[in-house]
Amino acid sequence: QNTMTDQIQHSRRIDCHTHYLPRHIPHWTDEFGYGEFITLRKPKLQQPEPLKDGEESPQQQNNDEYANGSHLFKAPIEKQMDMWKGNKFFRRVEPNLFDLESRYEDMERTHVEKQVLCTVPVVSMIFRAWK
Repeated sequence: QNTMTDQIQHSRRIDCHTHYLPRHIPHWTDEFGYGEFITLRKPKLQQPEPLKDGEESPQQQNNDEYANGSHLFKAPIEKQMDMWKGNKFFRRVEPNLFDLESRYEDMERTHVEKQVLCTVPVVSMIFRAWK
């Protein structure tokens, strides 16, 4: 016997706001010599350089955003990418941002049939300022 809750949980959904970036983005900051263009890079798996007294690492700053537990990385670090804004670390991202297979797996798991794709806000702000 199907209850209303079962029907809702197993119904197909449309995700009307999700973000996407291609895995390979040219290093336009290096190419043009200016700007804070977005790139994705593999995370460095080795220990970071020692910090100077009182200095906070970009990763620590990023981790502070997630301290409340509202966002937990699901993929192993080897599958994640680091988003860089120009030559500055911006945040670590999950593979469903740039990898279609990962996105399809998430869609299947969450019963999402279609998605409306948007670029990440930081990219649209850069192009708006670049006009």
